[in-house]
Amino acid sequence: MMIYKVMLTLDYLLSNVDSSTSYSQPEHFQKPGNYPTKYNIYHNPNNGNTYITLSEFVSRE
Repeated sequence: MMIYKVMLTLDYLLSNVDSSTSYSQPEHFQKPGNYPTKYNIYHNPNNGNTYITLSEFVSRE
């Protein structure tokens, strides 16, 4: 099992800087499915919220 931990400070989240970062994938997966290849941080100026999301899912066998 692979666990990917993103470490961020509160100061970074409050800075309202948008970012999108790719991260490496293992060569083999225990279970077939769709797996994310990027994590994103973005600030919505309309409601003031900061979102941390996963995206660019790819199918893995």
